[in-house]
Amino acid sequence: MTSLSFVLIAALAVVFAGYFVLRPLLGRNPERAAVQRRLDALDDLIDELDPNDYAQRRRKLRQELNAVGGASPVPTSILAGLAVAVPVATFLLYQLVGTPEGLTEADDPVTELRSDLIELAHSLERNPDNAEGWAELGLAYKNIEEFTSAQHALRRALYIDNDNAFVQVELAETLMFMGERNGLPAESRRLLTQALTNEPENQKAMWLMGIGAFQSGNFERAIVWWERLIPLLDPNSSVYNSVAGQIAQARAELGQDPGELPPPRQAPPLQPGQDTMPPGHPTTDQPREQRRMAGPLPPGVTSMPPGHPTTEEPENRPGPVDPASPLPPGHPPTASGDEATADNRPEAQEPAPAERSAEPSFGVELAITPELSEGLSGSETVFVVARAADGPPTPLAVRRMTVADLPTRIGLSDSDAMVDGMNLSAFPEIVITARVSMSGDVQARPGDLQGQTGAISILEAPGARLNISERL
Repeated sequence: MTSLSFVLIAALAVVFAGYFVLRPLLGRNPERAAVQRRLDALDDLIDELDPNDYAQRRRKLRQELNAVGGASPVPTSILAGLAVAVPVATFLLYQLVGTPEGLTEADDPVTELRSDLIELAHSLERNPDNAEGWAELGLAYKNIEEFTSAQHALRRALYIDNDNAFVQVELAETLMFMGERNGLPAESRRLLTQALTNEPENQKAMWLMGIGAFQSGNFERAIVWWERLIPLLDPNSSVYNSVAGQIAQARAELGQDPGELPPPRQAPPLQPGQDTMPPGHPTTDQPREQRRMAGPLPPGVTSMPPGHPTTEEPENRPGPVDPASPLPPGHPPTASGDEATADNRPEAQEPAPAERSAEPSFGVELAITPELSEGLSGSETVFVVARAADGPPTPLAVRRMTVADLPTRIGLSDSDAMVDGMNLSAFPEIVITARVSMSGDVQARPGDLQGQTGAISILEAPGARLNISERL
């Protein structure tokens, strides 16, 4: 609604209200109206009264009616003043307690997105074989959590371009959102397998395979997928930190040291005639402290592999250590006394992996009111979703559990993000929603149980308490 339309409608409403305010004052004298009503009631009883009695009463009422007169008791000046005062008072009251700034249309991201969806849908009606358009439509529906519409659009895109790894991955993730159980649905697994066949280093496909394994409790398999993914990521990116945090979490579930970084991938040896290094092969121009120590040469091998310490020139090799001089930093300690012989000297060790600081998390205490928990079996799915308080509707963090897990305390972090770049640390304020899905579907439906926080500053608030206390 435009500002002009609002003003016109408001003016008509004021005139309409003024009519009902002034109409009684513009009518006949109230006393005369009361006598007239009594006279009309008497006429209705003409058949039931004695003719003489009826005539006498009517004559008396007519005399009262004539004595009252017909002029309005309200002066014209007062009527004119009210006609002006009512609209002015309405306008001033609106300025005081209303929202005049609401006349200016706000840029609502969801409204704009829905408008774009309508335009894109009309475009696809004219060009139904546009696979890219169907994929874009599916992603738009996915961003506003219309997962049923999203999967229909993505299936249409995949029907047109059945080897598109990007669409395969997005459809697989959409089906995961729609799944009723933790883990990877069978169709999602098939789609991700096809995507990795088409693009062996598709990062999101590897990540989702790890997510599915983790949710199913197969933490070893999750680590395998994520360790395969992490060498492909930029070590300085937030995505790298998120995946590293997920690996640490999976290791913790297995009782392992969560601080260990995944070991580097072993590169295959160079084949005869191969003049380029395969991905992950250690280059010979690396600093010495970054090289891996090569093992002894196997029988029959006469040349040293790249990086072997004996390939260095003699003048560049380190000489013997003076027993009186202090050991350099990082040197393995020697045994005391005669035990420090050539046979039992500690072997050279690989540099210890750099310590990774623990990823910060935002604590959420989650519970459900006893009144709503009555009648629940405990197997109902609970979705915990964090979104930006002022931003796109895409979830920043998602957790899935069951009612039997409540009450509980969880920590939301960037590792819970579902979309690259859309994580908790990217937004100063968030809103957290917890919902018990009676259907197991991620989309909210009537009958679901829900609780929601207000806007929370993740930089200032130590955590949040969220109680599922309402029924949709």
